[in-house]
Amino acid sequence: MHIETIKFKSDHLTLIGDLHVPDSDHAPLIIGMHGLFSSRLSEKQIELGQACTQKGMAFFRFDHRGCGQSEGEFKSVTTIHNRLTDLYAAIDMLQKKGMMNQSFGLFGSSLGGCLALCYALQNPIDAVVTLSAPVTMNTIWEVLENSGQAELLSKSFYQECVHINVTDRLNSLHHILIAHGTCDEVVPYANAEIIYQNAQLPKKLIQLKGGGHRLTQPEHQTLFVQETLNWFETYL
Repeated sequence: MHIETIKFKSDHLTLIGDLHVPDSDHAPLIIGMHGLFSSRLSEKQIELGQACTQKGMAFFRFDHRGCGQSEGEFKSVTTIHNRLTDLYAAIDMLQKKGMMNQSFGLFGSSLGGCLALCYALQNPIDAVVTLSAPVTMNTIWEVLENSGQAELLSKSFYQECVHINVTDRLNSLHHILIAHGTCDEVVPYANAEIIYQNAQLPKKLIQLKGGGHRLTQPEHQTLFVQETLNWFETYL
């Protein structure tokens, strides 16, 4: 097992990611996407990458444009459209490296979870895991305004938030594991229930009881990683 740091282009920007490579050949691949203000160095993504490789699965985590070590000024480049473009660029790069020849899964946290839903609703995929994922962005924008973080984002991001709502398309979703804190102060737990109620089998909902938007409780982190690992092992 080893970790390979990779630079790749998305539009005109250079993005950086870490590919966890298992010892086994022809490994299934999982791509992880971080939240709005996060990066590929989030604790849960690093732990997931390590756990997946131990089970013979590859895991790629990368910094979206304007985040972590990737190029771009955060406010001017951060839109939902641009983050989806980054995902497609990562997939294209991994295809050229021969990493997309087996089964393929997506993990997304918060906004990354919304992106995973958007991708899975338009493309074939073997398994999806979301953590604290919103189906609509309106409530998130209200939280950003109340916290003063809205000024860190552009008008373009706000305009996208007004129109993003995947609820009506969720009935085409399947092979999804949904994890969500029941006391999430940013993305209400009701979002997880909407995904679960509308998605097709196989599906599973993990309640992180008393948990907020971030996995601050060690037992929640342990449960989430184990359930995610089991899900990807089962369907990839």
